[in-house]
Amino acid sequence: LRGCDASAFAPSWPPAPVRGRACLRAHARVSTRARLLGLWGRRTCCEDAMPAVALPVGVLHLLLFATSLLSVALAARRGSGGARYVLCDDTSEFRPSAPLLTVGGGGGAELRALSASIAAGGRRAGAASRWVASSSTSPELRVALLVDAHRFAMRMAAPTEELFDPALAHKGHAEHTSYEKCRGRGLPNSTLVGCRIVGGSSPGAAFGANATEAWMPGRLARFRNAELWQDFAVCDLEESRLAVVQATTLRLELLVQPDAASGGTVLQLEMCRVTRSLFRASFCSQPLYGLPRLREEAPWVLEDWLAYHLKHLGFQHAELYDVDGSFAEALEPWLRGDGEQDATVSYHRAWPHTLSKHMGDVSARHPYCAEAWAYAHCITKHRALSRWVALLHAPDEYLFIRSNPSRGVLPDVLQGLEETLPDDRNIAYLQVNAVSFGRGGPGAEASQLAERGGVLATSRVRMPRGYFHLPLVDPANCVAAGPHSCYAEAGAAGEDVDVVTMEVRPGILLLYHYVEMLAANRGRCAGLHMPCVVPDSSAEWAVRLLRGGL
Repeated sequence: LRGCDASAFAPSWPPAPVRGRACLRAHARVSTRARLLGLWGRRTCCEDAMPAVALPVGVLHLLLFATSLLSVALAARRGSGGARYVLCDDTSEFRPSAPLLTVGGGGGAELRALSASIAAGGRRAGAASRWVASSSTSPELRVALLVDAHRFAMRMAAPTEELFDPALAHKGHAEHTSYEKCRGRGLPNSTLVGCRIVGGSSPGAAFGANATEAWMPGRLARFRNAELWQDFAVCDLEESRLAVVQATTLRLELLVQPDAASGGTVLQLEMCRVTRSLFRASFCSQPLYGLPRLREEAPWVLEDWLAYHLKHLGFQHAELYDVDGSFAEALEPWLRGDGEQDATVSYHRAWPHTLSKHMGDVSARHPYCAEAWAYAHCITKHRALSRWVALLHAPDEYLFIRSNPSRGVLPDVLQGLEETLPDDRNIAYLQVNAVSFGRGGPGAEASQLAERGGVLATSRVRMPRGYFHLPLVDPANCVAAGPHSCYAEAGAAGEDVDVVTMEVRPGILLLYHYVEMLAANRGRCAGLHMPCVVPDSSAEWAVRLLRGGL
C-alpha cells in the first residue's frame, strides 16, 4: 500500500508519494471498513495529491465504494475454497489407522491419520529467492500422519542432539516442566503416496458412479527440524473434481508405501462435507494441564480466557487440547452450547494418550511433548473450516486489538489486514508481537487473582519492548507448526518461493503475555526476556468487562 501511513503498519513498507490515477487506485484500496476500524488513522493516502484527480466528487465516491465492494468479494472468494471436507469423526476411537509392516525394514508399526481435510490447494514454497504468484484451486486432500511403533516411537528433542539448543531444552514454566518435544521418526523420503475415491453419497443419488478405480498420484510432505519431525500425505483430486463438488460424504483410500520394493498400507478415510461458511478466525491451544491447581490461585482463569476471546474479541471457534483430562468438566457448558454464545469449542481430552502410549507416558513429565502434534491436527482440520487460525497457547495469553477494542471486531480487523496484503505474495502466517507482563504495578493486589479478570488485574507492569510470539496462520499455506512459527510445503528443486510471513503492526494487534500469572512464576519475566519495569494499566477496560459479565 503506497502513499499512506504504511510505515506504521510494517517497517518494510515505507510510505511513497503518489499522484494522479495511481493515487486514486491507492486511495481506493484503503476500504471504508479499514478506515472505520482506525487501522490507518485519519490521513488518507491521496490527501496531498487530490487536486491532481480531475473527477467529480460523486464519481470518485462511487468508484471508491465499488472498489471496496470488489475487494471484499475477492477476499471472500479467496477464502471460500469451493467444496470442503473434514474427517467425519477424528476422535481417538475412530481415528483411521492401518498396519504398516515394513517401515525401515522392521515390523509391528501402525500408521495413523491424525487429521484430514479436503479444500482448495495451497501454495508450495521452494528454495529460490525470487517471489512470484502461484496458486492452486484444485481440490486437494491433506492428511497428517503418525507412525506408531515401539522401535519407531517418539523420541525427545534432547539437549545433546545437534539441532536442539541446549539453553532452551529445559526452559519451562517451572523446574519440573520443559519444552522438549516428542519428534516422530516418520516415513522415509522414498515413500510413495496415492489416493482414490471409492464411494460416498450425494443428494438423491448413489455415489458409486463417481468412484475412481485408478490411484491418483500424491506426494509426501516431510518436515524435519529441531522442534518437529512430521509427515503429511497430499493428493490432488482434480481428476475427481466432479465427485468432490457433488458429494455430501466421500470415502477415500490413501495408499502409503515406504518404498517401491516394500509393501505399503491403505488408510480408509470417511470425509464429511462442510456446509457452513468458513470461520473468519479460530484458535487452537497447546496441550494444557493441571486445571485444579490453576484454579486454586485463579478460580476464573479458564472462564475469563474463553469469555474474552470467544464472546468479546470475535474468535468463532476454539480447538482445545489437554494432557490429563482436567479441563473436561469446566468445558462442559461450551461443549453443550449453553448460554447465548455464538462461538463453539472442540475439546481433545488427554490428547497425548490418544496418539500413542509412549507419548502419553512421556507427557506426564514433559507436558508439551505433543504440542506440535496438536497444531498439526488443528491446522490440517481447519484448512477446511477457518480462514485464519491463531496458535493461542494458554490462558496466560490475551490478544488485544489496540486500534479498536469494540466487541466482536476481530473478523473485521483481519478483513482489513487482508485488503493490504500484496497480491503477488502468499502469506503463510502473520507475525503478532507480544509483550510480557509481570506481577505488581499500580493498583495491582495479589487478592484480585481470585476475582473475575484476576489474571489481568494482578499484572500491571510490563517489559520495555515486545517480541514475536503468536503465529496467526493461513492453514491453506501453513502445513506444520511449532509454538511460534509455521512451515510451508517445499516444492521441487528450482521451484520459485511464493510463501512468506509478514509482521502485524503492534498498534493493530498485540498479545499480552502474563508470564507471572501464578505465584510460582514470579521472576519469570526477567528470566525469559528482560525485567518488567514499565507500569501499564491498558488492560483495565478488559478487567471491568470481565467483572461485568461481558
